[in-house]
Amino acid sequence: MYEQVREQFALFAGLTPEESGRWEVLCRAALGDTLARLRPGADLEDAENARRLAGAAAASAYYRYCLLRTGEELHSLKLGEITLTAPEESGRLERSIRLREEYNQAAAGLLQPERFCFGRVGAHGHLH
Repeated sequence: MYEQVREQFALFAGLTPEESGRWEVLCRAALGDTLARLRPGADLEDAENARRLAGAAAASAYYRYCLLRTGEELHSLKLGEITLTAPEESGRLERSIRLREEYNQAAAGLLQPERFCFGRVGAHGHLH
């Protein structure tokens, strides 16, 4: 399933297979996090289920990739009196959020919902 994740991630990010290899740790972490959310009894041997899970993991990896790349790229360049401006990276990040939501929705029947914990940490590091 990892190869499916890496191939889809490369497609989302516009990377060649060689370039996407640099992001193996990111893709494997996203796949691990996705598989950790599997509902009990989910059939990983089913090709359609595997495709949906790989898509959710790839979209998650792409979202993380966009988070890491935010602010890294050149946004404007001034040469004499000419200024060239590129679109802000926030557009890519917003698209990655929508993509992740869409792929998670497609795999919703296979995955437990993501859980958030709201609380405060006390003086001794205990969650209240």
